[in-house]
Amino acid sequence: MKPSDPEGPDGARSSPENDRESPVSVQFGSTESVSLPLRDLESLAERVLSAEGFAGHSISVLIEGDEAIRELNRRYRGLDEPTDVLTFVSAESAGYPVTSSAEVGERRHAGDIIISLPAVRRNADTFGIEEEKELQRVLIHGVLHICGWQHKSNDADEPMLRRQEELLRSLVPGTAS
Repeated sequence: MKPSDPEGPDGARSSPENDRESPVSVQFGSTESVSLPLRDLESLAERVLSAEGFAGHSISVLIEGDEAIRELNRRYRGLDEPTDVLTFVSAESAGYPVTSSAEVGERRHAGDIIISLPAVRRNADTFGIEEEKELQRVLIHGVLHICGWQHKSNDADEPMLRRQEELLRSLVPGTAS
């Protein structure tokens, strides 16, 4: 599977909620699912794109298992281990001003995000939080990477991680300050 392929390994499945025109596509590449409706995840990603000035761009999100993300992590980052989220910025959007596609009325694909659901569940257990909240955090994290944010560590003082938490609090109802 290449990160920009429209389907994941073994033909990723999406919900009927994805049949509308949306700048965000969320699909499952594994047989596992989450209790959050896919539309809620799409909406959250759309709002992060908008907040970061990428409203004219599209992204795809694939929710996978550990083995698939481990293979991608090994192939593209040289790390033979699963991770919670990988992002791939599209060559189509690289080097263009954010507003260029919106000005001509077409979306530019900004990139792809792959999330490991088992890793999200481990994170939630480790941090003592709800799985849904951790999935939302990891999704925001991936979208921020697509939008150009980077971090050198997982220190809470990293500007990207501070922005991630700020967006989580402001965009997800019921998130504590």
